Amino acid sequence: MKIPKWCIFVVFLALTGAGTYVFYVKRNDIVRKEKSHSNQTYIPKIIYNNPIREKVPAEPTGVLVTNPSLPDSKPISDENMTSLTQHVSRKAYGNDAAQIASDKNQVMGELLNLPQIPSDYAETLIALFCDSTQDVVTRDFAVQHIGLYAQALNRRGQYDPKSAEAERCRSALFDAADETGTIVAAAAFRALSDVSEFDSCISARRLNNALVRCASDESASLAARIMAVQLCGERMVKESKELLRPIASSSSAPKPLRLAAKHSIERL
Repeated sequence: MKIPKWCIFVVFLALTGAGTYVFYVKRNDIVRKEKSHSNQTYIPKIIYNNPIREKVPAEPTGVLVTNPSLPDSKPISDENMTSLTQHVSRKAYGNDAAQIASDKNQVMGELLNLPQIPSDYAETLIALFCDSTQDVVTRDFAVQHIGLYAQALNRRGQYDPKSAEAERCRSALFDAADETGTIVAAAAFRALSDVSEFDSCISARRLNNALVRCASDESASLAARIMAVQLCGERMVKESKELLRPIASSSSAPKPLRLAAKHSIERL
């Protein structure tokens, strides 16, 4: 039996139409799933090679704004640099505080990775740390980046321990190390220890004494004590061994602190 050509044509249309419909439905289903997935968690990141989509206001608004964008290798205009500096310096409020602090931390890191680090980078970080109205997480990030800044300059062969800037950074880090009631001291201890490897102006005795005092201070923040205990082992602070023994064997001490003490004792 011979099938008419028009029947073949109708079948062809039906099949291709159905195929198009199936593809359209499947594609839209994937798009919907991707959109649904993207709305679950916001992960802040710097978007390269795009203009800044929203200028950061000089006064904090408490509203999370789009991350300022950084060029990959091109020089940053003065206007964009001002926006980036304002973004790092803005204050965090309410439910967005942690998100904004994380956002600022990423901008600090990207500025540090630029071919030419901004000349006022260190002063901006020191001002952030010294500003007691900033949230403690932002101040902690600022202290971390002061140390990372010194390390970045050292890798580039641009670090001068005797410069006025290096002295201001060391002073800020030691001030932060005294703030043992918060996580800020932990960041300062880590930074001072790392920078001391190439900066002989950092007094080893002063740093080690600060570590011993914090390690034995039950009123200090847990993060600060753990870092102090850990660095006592890393830096081979012999006089800390006796005070670490009761911490390692104390049933009332938090487990992370006990483990850090045991590890440091083994190194000593």
